Amino acid sequence: MAFGIRILMIARYGVQLEQGPFAKRTADFLWMMIVSMITCLVISLTVPFFNSIFMGGSLVFMLLYVWSREFPSSKVSLMGLVSLQGFWLPWALLLVNTMFGAPLMSDLLGIIVGHAYYFLAVLHPRATGQDYLKTPAWVYPLNYFMLPRNIVF
Repeated sequence: MAFGIRILMIARYGVQLEQGPFAKRTADFLWMMIVSMITCLVISLTVPFFNSIFMGGSLVFMLLYVWSREFPSSKVSLMGLVSLQGFWLPWALLLVNTMFGAPLMSDLLGIIVGHAYYFLAVLHPRATGQDYLKTPAWVYPLNYFMLPRNIVF
């Protein structure tokens, strides 16, 4: 059940990011995912209480956190029971998951990585003009492999 919910979260919030702030910037979206995966792995291997075998949940919460910062005033329904602003969605889901007995640290790791990415990729460049997470040139050719094509058999 949790796996299905996370797939739906990727489908909803990941697609909204791709169509919104990352529209026509597929390489930047890919770079965000690469940086986030590497950051999750490094933190998981170096900080003992974030040690986790599976990083899927962390990556979903990272996407959710970035979405919540890009769409803070969006109205979302939490399980059809509570309506809240998009800004609070990662924290509300963290609370709900913890209440249902899910491990806290994996989801919290995703929020931390999402915050670090959003700060370094969006907030810091706006304030100082320095972009530490600029998408490298080698990522752009990878767009070719990610673009949908009509396949004829």
